[in-house]
Amino acid sequence: MKRKPNIQKAAGFTLVELLVVIVIIAALAGITFSVATRMKRQGTATKNLQTMHQVGLTIIRKWQECSLPDSGTRGFIPVVFGMGWISPR
Repeated sequence: MKRKPNIQKAAGFTLVELLVVIVIIAALAGITFSVATRMKRQGTATKNLQTMHQVGLTIIRKWQECSLPDSGTRGFIPVVFGMGWISPR
């Protein structure tokens, strides 16, 4: 009776399999980083738009508040990029 040689298969991954996995991970990381950068830029734009909206609402509210008939004033001219409000003479 012939004996079969006892060949043990090496456990683990080949070099090609490891390189394929590394390439896939690098591709996914590149996609993720580009999407994250774009989302950060979009978030900043949204935040700036919301700030401008709040500034506009504040100006409108102050204009309405100062233009009420009960206040005895003819209104104020808002100075958007300055300090405070200018009263007409």
